Order: sequence, then structure tokens, then C-alpha cells
Amino acid sequence: MSRGLASAITDELASGKFTMAHLVSIEPYEFDASNSGTFLYTDAPVDVTDQFTSTQEYGYKCAITFDSTTASLADAEGERRTTNHANLKVGMLVTSYGDKKYGGTYSVGLGNTIASIGTEPDFTLTNAALRTSSQTELLFSGGLGHTYKANGFLRGLGAIREQSSINIGSIKLGISGVNQTVISDILTNGHLNRKVTVKRVFLDSNYALITDAVFSVYSGRIESMNIRDSEEDSMMELSVANHWVDFERDSGRQTNNTSQQHYFPNDVSMEFAPQTGKKLRWGDVSSEDLSSMMQGKRSTRRSYNQ
Repeated sequence: MSRGLASAITDELASGKFTMAHLVSIEPYEFDASNSGTFLYTDAPVDVTDQFTSTQEYGYKCAITFDSTTASLADAEGERRTTNHANLKVGMLVTSYGDKKYGGTYSVGLGNTIASIGTEPDFTLTNAALRTSSQTELLFSGGLGHTYKANGFLRGLGAIREQSSINIGSIKLGISGVNQTVISDILTNGHLNRKVTVKRVFLDSNYALITDAVFSVYSGRIESMNIRDSEEDSMMELSVANHWVDFERDSGRQTNNTSQQHYFPNDVSMEFAPQTGKKLRWGDVSSEDLSSMMQGKRSTRRSYNQ
């Protein structure tokens, strides 16, 4: 599948001063309500924060000046304003919240975004404000990114190949055993079916994320785990497969005694289901012969085929 590249990416690629890196996300065990952490790692030389379009919206009171791109958070509650300012990200969409009579969607203009983040409580907009207000409530959405840590815990990533045909694509993911947090979490809460996402990004010569240079290249779920410890190294290897791995699996109930006992513990109607299709031998047989016959052996007593 061909992909078009934004001009910002092609310019950096043409300069030759860029770095390619991967962002790996290991989501928590989905059936454990108490486990809410997501492990985020990168093989880049620095921490990388990506950006994504979020449906979640945040409303903060802000001070804006007519015909100016400067703005600041107006919340005077100290620590809360500090937290809100830390949540601001370049690229977040900004729209006003409230009655148009007091600013509304016209106070900053439709489609305005955050251009840069200054020292608390300041930030700048891409477009000048359309009115002055000291307490207008702005609605921020999108642009909130996740920070992937360059802590050396991501030790290995298998090759990711694309094919035109539908296939079971799997990769190996190596995580350093020095990270006791992720190992303890996986051993306690389980590893099967945890979602793993891999993104490929490009960084400029200053190791800053190039605009629109974030590509999702793989998504799958953990199917097996192996921990190797030695005197020199400790490694946790995760095998991740895409959703096609279960494409041919037969789902639902099975016609065997184990499945029947799961739903009806006292029902033994499926006890001899494995003997379906075998030849039945008629005659006077002992319990010992019956046992042998059930194992597929010919009875030594008088018998004949039906």
C-alpha cells in the first residue's frame, strides 16, 4: 500500500539529518480493574511524546487579548493551574466554551490551535484572538500525547513485514528483566491477550518529533512469554501475534465430556463421545474386555461384526 508523506517529513528526509525510532505500548490486563498502567517504551535516544486526536475535552479559564496570539491560564488556584498547564500540548485544538454573547466560539476563532507552550501560565495560539477576555473558558481537545521512555528497557523488536495476503503476523518483543515493575505486573495479572501497539516515528536533528511523522506499523496481542535469567543478563521475551492468529479456531462448546461437565456437572452423556465412528463389537464380553475394546483393541472372546 502506497503512503503519501507530508512535506515536513520529506524535507527532513532529504536533509539526511533525521533519526528513526519505535514507540511500543503494552496495555494493562483488561480484566483487572485495579491495574490501570500502560507501559510505554522507545528505542530513541530521548523520551518521545507523540500526539493523537482525542475525543476527550478539557475546559480551562484563560485570559486572551484581542488581535494577539498570546494567552495564559487564568485559574488562580496555584497547584491546579500548574497541573492544567502541564496538560497543554502543542497542536491541541482550541474552541471557546459558553455563550457567544460573552465570547463563545468567536473569542479565539474556529480552528485555532496551540502553537507553543511557554512558562506557566502562558501559551500561544496559531491565530490571533478575536476579542479580549480575562476569564473566558476555552475548550481544549486533541493533541494530548503519551510520553514513551528511553530508559533502555526496550531491548529487542522483531522485524515487521507487510504482505498483500492475509496472514498470521507475529513479532518478538524483548524487555529488560531489570524492570521489575513490568515483570511483577505480568506475573501477577497475566500476560495473555494484552494489547501491544508499535509505532514508527521520525525525529529531526534535535531529536524533536517531526510533524505528522507517526505511523502505526503493528498491533497485536501477547500469546506467550519467556523469562531468561543468567549471570550476565535478564530478559523477558514476549511473543505478539495479530488478530488473525485465532481466525481458524473453533469457538463455542465442544462435543466432549470436559465441555459438557463445565455446563452440566452431573451429565455424563458425552462420556463416550470420543468413541463415535468406531466399530462396535457385539457378544459376551467381560469388563476387562470392554476396557480393551474402548482402547481400540480386539476382544479375545467370541464376537462378530454388526
